[in-house]
Amino acid sequence: MSSEAFDMKKTLTCEGMLRRHPWYFLWAILSMILYSGASLLVAYALELIVDSASSGNESAFWKALIWSGGAVVAMGLTIYLSSILENKVKRLALESLRGAMLQRRISSDVDTFLKEPSSQYISLYTNDIETYRGFYIDPLVRLYENGLLFLAALTYLFVISWILALVVLVSSVAILFLPAIFGKPIARSQKTYSTLQGEFLGKLKDLFLFFPIIKTSGSEGEEGNRFQKDNAAFEREQERCQNLGSLSYAVDVIFASFAQIGMMALGAYLVIQGKLTIGLLIAATQLSNSVTNPLSIIVNSLSSIAGSKAIREKLDAELAVMPRKKPYTLQSPIETIAFKDVSFHYGDKPVLQGFNHLFTRGSKTLIVGPSGAGKSTLLKLAIGFYGDYQGTILVNEKEVRDIDASLYADLAYVPQETMIFDDTLRYNITLGKPYSEEAIKEAIEESDLASVIAALPSGLDSLVGENGGSLSGGQRQRIGLARALVTGKGVLLLDEATSALDFAASSQVHAAILKSRRTVIEVSHKISSEEAKPFDQVIDFAKLS
Repeated sequence: MSSEAFDMKKTLTCEGMLRRHPWYFLWAILSMILYSGASLLVAYALELIVDSASSGNESAFWKALIWSGGAVVAMGLTIYLSSILENKVKRLALESLRGAMLQRRISSDVDTFLKEPSSQYISLYTNDIETYRGFYIDPLVRLYENGLLFLAALTYLFVISWILALVVLVSSVAILFLPAIFGKPIARSQKTYSTLQGEFLGKLKDLFLFFPIIKTSGSEGEEGNRFQKDNAAFEREQERCQNLGSLSYAVDVIFASFAQIGMMALGAYLVIQGKLTIGLLIAATQLSNSVTNPLSIIVNSLSSIAGSKAIREKLDAELAVMPRKKPYTLQSPIETIAFKDVSFHYGDKPVLQGFNHLFTRGSKTLIVGPSGAGKSTLLKLAIGFYGDYQGTILVNEKEVRDIDASLYADLAYVPQETMIFDDTLRYNITLGKPYSEEAIKEAIEESDLASVIAALPSGLDSLVGENGGSLSGGQRQRIGLARALVTGKGVLLLDEATSALDFAASSQVHAAILKSRRTVIEVSHKISSEEAKPFDQVIDFAKLS
């Protein structure tokens, strides 16, 4: 993530990211101007070589060769300099864009985030940004570069012969209408492609994530067919988008070629009439290439930029994400969590109906019941993951949906599935926060993680692999518990947090957690009656009316 800070109240746009580093942008423009000037020097050098040869002036010929060599070297150096600065501008712009998007997204509410599947976010931050680079940033840079070259070459061409310059200009004007013809179809195709890309990425993620289930159920053929159908639709739309671009390019080449042929024919006629030297004709031909070729690139760049509108709007929508301004800042510690006649639905499916309960500080509550009864949902409601509930949920007498991020200052949550980062065990416990070694050691002991650490080659600094691939389910759960316990927060919400542990390990963890002064709310369907005894109260969802 970019280390830049972005004003959370300011409206940001993806195009605006290009202006965050104006000096690099200005230097890049200057280098483009130098490149345009060097290109004119090459045309002038060709004129000198041909005219000196035509006049039989050997001295002028050798001087022209030296001049042309310097011009070519200058052009090469300015091309390299321009490329370096252009790449710097593009890198900083995309770095800022991705950083700003992530900063806005992680500042948003959890319930807002959960409304979209993770595959959409992954696609947005990878594929869509790359599409933005290819269809907007790169064409925009080419537009500036070739626009400057076009103006410089056309000006020099007017100096050589205004008639030739006028012919090239008039015959090239038709090219400028191409973006209006192809821009909208390309934009529509890119929008469809972006949508299919996000959906395809989600299905691909599921395919690899659920591979063991697919294999053991013998569904390889069915899943393969389903994948191929989505794959074909995705690739067809990409092909359609590319074909539209190819058609735009082909038409552009036809117009550019006619412009060049027309200029050459007129120039040859002027040479025959004695109104133009062969050297000037060669220089004019070189310059006409520096007019028609850049104009072709300009047209294609404009078409691409126009076609990128859908992607830019999508990225701007992500940049526009703002956390909902909430009226309450919670003061630690959390004394009470009160549910008053709370109901919740997943779509049309009711999960909770009129639930009432008061959780007080220091209490130990066990929630049991059948799957689908709403136990896990209850915990997620308490931490503000879902804001569209009916009834009232009060934390320290404040409505939970109206409390800002201070809600999590005294509240730790351990979900059913422990997410493990592809990093060290230490990082997975601390998540990069500077906890003391004493706090880390205490959390390790409470979560029964010491034996796991002892077995690892580098202890706490051992890498655990992608999603903890080198760890068992029970070891991952212990890490999840340690991650919550090291924070020292006063309220601990556990969602099946010991389901993968054996009885001895689970009992040890519960003994450590329940003897503390923390408020503990645990959801479980597996806990033994012996482990349940230390809890102050047990809420059985199967018995709720």
